[in-house]
Amino acid sequence: MHHRPLLLALSVLLSFPFTLAADGFSSVAATGYDGSLWVAGDSGVLRIGRNGRAISYGEDAIGTSTVTSIVADPSGNIFLLGGDGLVRCYSFLDGFLPLEGLPSGVSALASNLITGQILASTSDALYSWTSGSRPIQIAALDLPSGDPVTSIVPSADGAIWIVSSDCLFRLESGGSPI
Repeated sequence: MHHRPLLLALSVLLSFPFTLAADGFSSVAATGYDGSLWVAGDSGVLRIGRNGRAISYGEDAIGTSTVTSIVADPSGNIFLLGGDGLVRCYSFLDGFLPLEGLPSGVSALASNLITGQILASTSDALYSWTSGSRPIQIAALDLPSGDPVTSIVPSADGAIWIVSSDCLFRLESGGSPI
């Protein structure tokens, strides 16, 4: 019972930034290396620090007006997928920079915190990288009708589930889509 005042104090402390800045934000979120929460929305990205301080990044800072995915690697590095199909990595010193080694047209982004991989997909290929490395293509995708990948879901057994509007693939470790 002695935790109740602490929880009440935390909820009051954190309610102000959310109340002031939450209009138009989605549930797309990730936790950064410093424990901050990153939330995407209609007008950019909101970063809420552990101290409750909120920083808003708009199109000028990010390079795109819409962010469709935010993921973090095990080191807490933040990767954003913009509505323009480009993946950007956040750097404390440089801000948001396009990730080198990925083509444009990325439609899905995911993080596998068990293996440390970040996964990105276009409609015809799946890419992977870990902190400090460049993305490499790990699988060619032959999706019917060329529909974009909507979700990438790493599973505990090492397989990767790839979802599009009319297909579901299970990519076994070292194998091809089935």
